[in-house]
Amino acid sequence: MEIDISQVAKRVVRDVLQLKESDCLHVEAWEHTLPLTKEIIKEARRSGADTLLTLDSDETWYDALNNLPEDWLGEASTMQQAVRRAATASVYIGGPTDPEGMKDIPRDRWRANSRGAVATYKPFEDEPIPSVDIGLARVTEKRARTYGFDHGEWYSSVLSSISVDPRVIKERGNALALSLKGAVQGHLIAQGGTDFEFEFHGGDPAVFTGEVRPIKGKKFSYFASLPSGSISIALKKGSGDGKVVSTSPIPQLGDFIHGLTWEFSGGRITGVGAQEHLDSFETLWTEEKRKEGADQLGYLTIGLNSEARYGFLENEIVEGAVILGIGNNDWIGGENDCDYGFDIAFRDATLKVDGETLIDGGQLRPG
Repeated sequence: MEIDISQVAKRVVRDVLQLKESDCLHVEAWEHTLPLTKEIIKEARRSGADTLLTLDSDETWYDALNNLPEDWLGEASTMQQAVRRAATASVYIGGPTDPEGMKDIPRDRWRANSRGAVATYKPFEDEPIPSVDIGLARVTEKRARTYGFDHGEWYSSVLSSISVDPRVIKERGNALALSLKGAVQGHLIAQGGTDFEFEFHGGDPAVFTGEVRPIKGKKFSYFASLPSGSISIALKKGSGDGKVVSTSPIPQLGDFIHGLTWEFSGGRITGVGAQEHLDSFETLWTEEKRKEGADQLGYLTIGLNSEARYGFLENEIVEGAVILGIGNNDWIGGENDCDYGFDIAFRDATLKVDGETLIDGGQLRPG
């Protein structure tokens, strides 16, 4: 399956962001994405928008993570903040072509880099701008080789996922929203030992179709990703009891976490474990973050994209997937505004909401 990058660019500019003459678009790209990035810049300028391109690469990014002082990594970027103040919309199209080098970066340097990102963007969290993340940028041959993916199959899956009509996703999401709106109790069961009961926060669910349609006071409405297709809802603070076990490997910091396990009591994680590479999870799940709420139950997501496939980096949008997240849920109307989030996706889950089965063994129930 081939890609017409000019059509993808038109979709980003015209349909996803709906740019106009008064807009200032910041495109944050990586060297390997330049063909698509240039098309987005050209299309944005045709719409009348002003544009700024910032460019990174594996060489410059890994050099910073490995060699620059931790104090530099941990400080707010005045340049990034200046760009953010000027921008009215943003596109992120990047990430390393090869995550292999992530394995050798010391924990403290990852943590410093995380502090710097929070310090840079925290002042703007209550003033979101329309933004889109283009996941196609991460579908590289080097990344596929490192993770053991078939590059051709992955590429085809992502392109097919992007092609799904947002109206179809919206229709599926709105049907599920009727069951989730006003829901009180949930029960998640999955292979590997997952048996987890929780309560809903009480707010409205949000459907992610791959389009940005800002609603004042709704942070989630300012962000989209391509590919997309999911519905999310905040979970109640203090709820959540049982065990959650991942049966799919989770890529993190260049490695795969196998068998990640969370034990919950009263809405907080009381025990963690993994078969392999637990350190890749604990590197950023620090005691400081846990004190801020990173150990709290956060949100539930259900995948809606019929063309997405398991086994790559897009498990959370596969139709019928159930995702349980910890940490921040402020973006979806919850109470937790900590600067951390992590989730586990289940491909074979059964999800019951107030006694009604919404997902049965990984399949959306009709209705």
